Amino acid sequence: MTKTKNEIVFTLSEPLEYHAAGQIVYANEVVLKAPSNKQRNEAAKLKQGFFRAIKAMADNKGTVKTEIDDAPKSDETISGSEVVSVIMMSNIDLCDYQESFRLLLLNDACFVDGVKMTAPMFDKLSDSDTEKMMGEYIASFLLASHLQKMQTK
Repeated sequence: MTKTKNEIVFTLSEPLEYHAAGQIVYANEVVLKAPSNKQRNEAAKLKQGFFRAIKAMADNKGTVKTEIDDAPKSDETISGSEVVSVIMMSNIDLCDYQESFRLLLLNDACFVDGVKMTAPMFDKLSDSDTEKMMGEYIASFLLASHLQKMQTK
């Protein structure tokens, strides 16, 4: 059995402004929690979308030609930016994919200063932070165990 992280702290490039106890507060980090069965539908859509993107990019021999192939293989993991690149280069509907990620975060998978992220909080995140967060989440939680299994074959 492979041990994966249960949470990661994601540092925002732009502070997130939100209201707490009648005050305006700024957060510089969010905590992303590994998915549980509560988020299984959203997680499944994200995982399946990524692997469909990989399949669509495969040539007739079953190999994938992307910048990931040329990257150094020091720790044999995929980065969040590589995940986002694969999705963006594929025919996967990015709007639907991002919506699945939003729903996952709002379903108890993201916390700001110990408080569950709300839709108004999410709406205030920068597009850049959201994109980076999506890539890191998918790489850290949804793909880690699958990619480790694939490497042992």
